[in-house]
Order: sequence, then C-alpha cells, then structure tokens
Amino acid sequence: MSMTQKRNIGALLAAGGEVSIASVAGGAASGNVDGAVIDRLPAGSSQRHDSAVVTGALIGDSLAGAQTGTLATIVQHSDDNLTFTDFVTLADVVVTGGGTESTAAKLDVNLLGAKRYIRTRQTLTVSAGAGSTAFAGNLVLSAANLPA
Repeated sequence: MSMTQKRNIGALLAAGGEVSIASVAGGAASGNVDGAVIDRLPAGSSQRHDSAVVTGALIGDSLAGAQTGTLATIVQHSDDNLTFTDFVTLADVVVTGGGTESTAAKLDVNLLGAKRYIRTRQTLTVSAGAGSTAFAGNLVLSAANLPA
C-alpha cells in the first residue's frame, strides 16, 4: 500500500446512505424513526466494516421553561436485514426550554460483535407544550479495518 493510500482514510469510510431525520410537535409527543440499513460487507469486498461513528443532533424550536426535547438513539443489527435487535445505545441528547436550542452527541461504535446489517433507531420526544417542536437527525459512517 502506498503512502498516499495510508493517508487517505476517508476512502475507507462508507456513509451507506444512513441519514435519518425525525420531527415531533409538542404535547408530550413521541415518535420512532428507523434509519437506512448499512450492509457491513460492501459489494465486492470480503471484509466487514468493524467500526462506525454515529452522530445524533437535536434542535428544539419554541421550547419554553421546563419543556424538553430528547433524542434517544440505538444502533441495531440483523443477520437477515429483516429482524433487528438492539446492539448499542447512544447517550440521550437533550435540549431544554429557552426558545430555539440545539445540541449533538457522537458515539464511536465497535462493530466486531455486530451482525452483518446495522441501522439506527431514534426516538424523539417533546414534553408537553403546544407550539413546541423538535427536529433530530442521525448520521452513521462505517469503516473496514484500517491498513497498518
């Protein structure tokens, strides 16, 4: 492997089309969104992706006082791309009243014990309060073993 290839780690990443977005209006509302599925064994490859970075972002709009928006994210895995079970949980992302607030969290995920297919499941919750809304999104980047 050339020195240029060793420095181009970005070439080993696969976004896999895994960007998921959810929105929920206030009134103690909650909603689940499943992200797109990433095949850890890309076409033409014999090596599964062994690591991933999951980023969860949350924006609360018109939150007042003690109203909150919460984003819970779980990385799920599957052998058959049909039946998914929980693999690892990302720490909740929370915003609290005061108008428009935003925050984000990142989780580095070791996929060595994961099955072939992965996706995120995000649960977005907004505490009671008409007129308040929360928007959230996840981005997953995965990579095969990096060269020595």
